[in-house]
Amino acid sequence: MDLHFTVIEKHVFPVTKEMTPNRVISQVIERVWHMMKGHQLKEADLIGIGVGAIGPLDRKKGCMIHPESFRTFGWEEVPVVEPLQRVFNVPIVLNNGANTAAIAEYRIQDYTNQNLLYCISGYGIRCGIIQSGTPLNSKKGDASSYGHMIVLPGGRTCTCGRKGCLNAYSSYGAMFEQIEQIDSTLVFTSSEEMIDALNNSDPAVVSVVNEAAYFQGLAIANMVNILHPDVVLLQGNIIEKSDSYVKKVIEVAKEHIYSNHLKSLYIGKGQLGREAVAIGAAIELFQHFLRRCKRE
Repeated sequence: MDLHFTVIEKHVFPVTKEMTPNRVISQVIERVWHMMKGHQLKEADLIGIGVGAIGPLDRKKGCMIHPESFRTFGWEEVPVVEPLQRVFNVPIVLNNGANTAAIAEYRIQDYTNQNLLYCISGYGIRCGIIQSGTPLNSKKGDASSYGHMIVLPGGRTCTCGRKGCLNAYSSYGAMFEQIEQIDSTLVFTSSEEMIDALNNSDPAVVSVVNEAAYFQGLAIANMVNILHPDVVLLQGNIIEKSDSYVKKVIEVAKEHIYSNHLKSLYIGKGQLGREAVAIGAAIELFQHFLRRCKRE
């Protein structure tokens, strides 16, 4: 990205179950070198590298601690900053991807002086919060903890061992499991497969996804009633590709939000899509760069 936060070039690769931390980080390093070479950039031309990762994180140590609902293995206590720093002698800023995505939407969409709640729906439920222009980073960078909000006391058992967590109803894994229980012929291995069946009006899929949207909307209402955001943005593959899911989430949220909060509240899709995480990481890096320049 350039200093106007315009994407100059991007590379995307799938993180499958075979992608160990070493392979992923090696791929990242290889892609960075490739882009630098293509644009005739030297290391001195970089102000740094921003990283948006799945938490929980130890930002001081630059590590991913134990990412929940990650589709690959071996990511317990994995250094992220140190292997990049060995190759690139530039500042590297690590934050949770939900937080960096919130930063991107806040900055690019010009939500200045507004409070923003950013919710990612996927294999886990993650949220980023911007309060009065400042990202609210939890100590461990664990934006995934929102997925463990209790939406139905005594309900389904979650992967964390407790009952009734949002993840047990609205995460992709939970939806796959419930759909298969209703119709054993429907075994999904990706959200794309489930969304295709949803758009084709498969009754089992429609039923489960509607329930997931209900609990997602309920959770958003609870967060709005506590945090009082001016803007709520939704992101994720199902958000991008299923208008019916988004409509249901918003309807349920508005039904349960304290009425005074609804007067000026906006709930809708994020505008930057999946690129928000990377764009926000670059913005946070630039803010770090400016703060360092002021100190010097």
